[in-house]
Amino acid sequence: MGENDESAEQQTEQSPLDLSIKLELIASVFSTIGEALGILALLEAIEEEKIEDKQEQQEQKELDQKLERMQAQIDTLTNALDEIKNGNIY
Repeated sequence: MGENDESAEQQTEQSPLDLSIKLELIASVFSTIGEALGILALLEAIEEEKIEDKQEQQEQKELDQKLERMQAQIDTLTNALDEIKNGNIY
């Protein structure tokens, strides 16, 4: 029984250290997972920003095209008014 008592004492003495190492390992794993999730969130935010920029560019392109059509209509109307003023109506 003497050996068993010594063995039990050694296990008891080593257990808190082993437990603290295991807890530190678990904490490190959670920390690493948290950092990985943070990186994934950042990558998702970048992707969303790219999509938003692309949509804004498309909207701006459509507005530019609409403005060009409106300017062409204004030019046509201006020319028609000039013809009316000059009496060039047929």
